[in-house]
Amino acid sequence: MGFKVGEKRHPNAGRKAGTPNKDTLPLKAILEANKCEPVLELLKLIPDLIPEKQADVYLKLLEYIYPRRKAIETTVDPSLIDAIKNMEGKSNEELLAILHQNKLP
Repeated sequence: MGFKVGEKRHPNAGRKAGTPNKDTLPLKAILEANKCEPVLELLKLIPDLIPEKQADVYLKLLEYIYPRRKAIETTVDPSLIDAIKNMEGKSNEELLAILHQNKLP
């Protein structure tokens, strides 16, 4: 009987931390047997690339070092947008008067 949506999984389900992925083990063994370090080999090729391709390589490598940040959704009251637009071109004194009228600090 498999896992069903909405049900809790067994506490010991899944691959344990540190367990290697079985699909990548053969490839890792071949690379190690041939003393091949793909990242080091890639770094040797970078100087021969045009700057745009160099940037592409570095950006792709960064994805494995730094996590990608999620976008944050925000909503803004449309009246606030209108108020900001109305502030354009006003002097500091006029802006302070608007703040005091609206009881803002």
